[in-house]
Amino acid sequence: MASQGPVPGMVDGLGNPVQVVVAGTPGHDGSSTSLVYGIAAGTGADTTLFDLRWGNLYQLSFTGGQTLGPYEQVDLAAEAEKFAASPRFRTEILPILQSFTAGPAPTLSPSDENVAADDGSPSAEAACVGERYTYENLHGITCVEAKAILQVVSDTGEPIGARGQRTEEYHCFWSSIGEVEAGHPDVLCVDRSTGADLLSANYLKPVTE
Repeated sequence: MASQGPVPGMVDGLGNPVQVVVAGTPGHDGSSTSLVYGIAAGTGADTTLFDLRWGNLYQLSFTGGQTLGPYEQVDLAAEAEKFAASPRFRTEILPILQSFTAGPAPTLSPSDENVAADDGSPSAEAACVGERYTYENLHGITCVEAKAILQVVSDTGEPIGARGQRTEEYHCFWSSIGEVEAGHPDVLCVDRSTGADLLSANYLKPVTE
């Protein structure tokens, strides 16, 4: 991901600066690659490439892109750099992205009172919301710690089986579609030293009105 400059005057719902980015990404099966561009938060754990946290339950997102060839025939970094420097991106796309504005983030409604604020206190009851996940069933950890654990395991963990990743301290497991339909969380993370559950996380569902 390469930053192409800020979106002037715009921050996300957590106060993080918003930037325009261009990135290269491999296909899910490794057979194809793509160039993508859009707006992204500049900082913060539990970030996704183009989804901006907007209040406690909302996200803003904008992306565009183009499909390239098979992964073994494409230099993603070179293609992203070439596209970012192209007249089409610099004169047509970038000015549009940098012209974005957004109003105040929506506040919680009474039906959302079970969503906890990030006040730094451990909780085994309330949920908290990140950029991509809703975190629940926190055992002896804060919302901030839950987000950091999943982020670290996602970014640096070694693959274990088809749907697991682990570091020296934590092991996180991503459920299959069948397991989710049977009531399992999208992700479950445990403490490797004790085997105890630390948190469960579910993909944040878009809110439409």
